[in-house]
Amino acid sequence: MRDARAVGSADEESWLRCRVLSFLHKPYFDDVRTSKPGCPPPGYELVEVVQRWWR
Repeated sequence: MRDARAVGSADEESWLRCRVLSFLHKPYFDDVRTSKPGCPPPGYELVEVVQRWWR
C-alpha cells in the first residue's frame, strides 16, 4: 500500500532537481537554458562571496 501527502515547501528543491534533469541533454525545451546567458553592456554581474568561519 502506498501513502500520499500534500506537496509542501520542503518538496520544492526535489521538484526543481527533477525538472532540471528532465530537460538535461535534450534537444527540446521551452525557455530552459542549457548555459548561463551573458549580461550585455552596460549591465554587470555580481557573485556573493561568503566568508567561511571554519577556515
